[in-house]
Amino acid sequence: MPEFEEVRPILLKILKTLDAKRYLLIPQENGGYPKTMMMDKKLRVQHLEDLAGNHLFDDHPYLFGISKREAQMVRSHLQENTASQKLVDEMYEAFPLLLEGEDERYLEHITFKRG
Repeated sequence: MPEFEEVRPILLKILKTLDAKRYLLIPQENGGYPKTMMMDKKLRVQHLEDLAGNHLFDDHPYLFGISKREAQMVRSHLQENTASQKLVDEMYEAFPLLLEGEDERYLEHITFKRG
């Protein structure tokens, strides 16, 4: 599994692209990516996990200016660390100006998961 520092520059490219192309964060019926179920266009760790799980990055790496291998590394890292406080902390420390706050239910899920 790739470590955060390995995927950090790739995540930066992805976040900058999503910041410029917010339509990728909304369902297809609203003009966005077919597999997303997100209800808002905020850049959140939770949304990155969802998009990675739905293979946006590795099915369409060209949208983000990354290689298929880089996309697979990001997906692997996000899926291995899904709903982890460590991932949220790393992401907000690395990208405080790009991320826009997590949904309260997601944070409650992390707390419950840690138990």
